[in-house]
Amino acid sequence: MSYTFLSFPLSKETPGYGGKTNFTSKSVKSMCSGDSCNQTVLEFDTHLGTHIDAPRHFSESGKTLDEYEPSFWISKNPHILDVNSMPGEIIELSQFKDEISQECDFLIIRTGFEKYRHKEIFWSSNPGFSPESADFLRDWCKEIKYIGFDSISLTSYQHREVGKLAHKAFLDDDHPILIIEDMKVKHLSSKLKSVVISPLIFSGADGSPVTVIGELNQ
Repeated sequence: MSYTFLSFPLSKETPGYGGKTNFTSKSVKSMCSGDSCNQTVLEFDTHLGTHIDAPRHFSESGKTLDEYEPSFWISKNPHILDVNSMPGEIIELSQFKDEISQECDFLIIRTGFEKYRHKEIFWSSNPGFSPESADFLRDWCKEIKYIGFDSISLTSYQHREVGKLAHKAFLDDDHPILIIEDMKVKHLSSKLKSVVISPLIFSGADGSPVTVIGELNQ
């Protein structure tokens, strides 16, 4: 078996939505300074870097990440969809119906924007997704649990009102589709057999940085 990371590590260079960079790392104990161990304090927005949006992100009654069972975090039928996106484009997923497996429980969309990750265009002109795409996925993929992609947000920075509606549509309380933003996928050259999604779990989490590990088909 072979595995690969589908997420980026957090760092001071991690791009944030709107061009913000708000990750700090501070050493509070150092063996080099005579302390008994090394210890670090981190400060960051929970919606920074490769992260997952919970239903609570856009709904006071929505579930938080800590309310899901462990089995929820295993994808057994991931599917990769290549969509060569233009800057600021609103992607309508129903246009790709014939390319999406109905057995899919995790739709990973490769827009090509990962190559811009450390350029302004990555956050200022990122593609987004239409609100209607959420209902399409629920109807087409009955077992869908999450959507992920290689751009910075489900919301295009150029179309923020549409993006708010899209977030609410995907995270709908009745059948939420959780959202994983800023994924690492351009290196994939083979299909995925399964995916493990491991968010930082804390009480009341409306979102969290997430480690995503893919098992490759041999």
